[in-house]
Amino acid sequence: MSRRSPAISAKGFPAEVELQQQREPLIPEEDSAPSSPPPRPHSAAEAEARLRRRQRYARYRTPPPPKTTFAAALMLVGGSALSLAGAALWLLQPAERERAYALLLIGGILFLPGSYASVNLFGAYMGWPGYSYDAIPSYDDD
Repeated sequence: MSRRSPAISAKGFPAEVELQQQREPLIPEEDSAPSSPPPRPHSAAEAEARLRRRQRYARYRTPPPPKTTFAAALMLVGGSALSLAGAALWLLQPAERERAYALLLIGGILFLPGSYASVNLFGAYMGWPGYSYDAIPSYDDD
């Protein structure tokens, strides 16, 4: 049983492929209309409203408590590092699974409050509604 090979064109493609390329160009023509309208210029009123919004939020920004911020960042970074180390140990060295479980547990215990405090501190700093420095324990009380 012999298979019949497709007709090959001068460019080395099967003739069917070359015909399809002639019918459907891969690159759209330059004359075709753009797919999205060009961006419209911003009016002075829009720019002024944007500036007022920025000033309103900037007016309420108070610096975060430094010790609390440091503790939150330390817990977030430390928890992430310990969790990653535990996951790597669990995957790469099956004989050390007990140590991996301990690292994952300690990393999770550090990561959860660190991420909560970091998000809350950032939200309070940015002036987002519902976020305040009072929602997390403070280490800055004298």
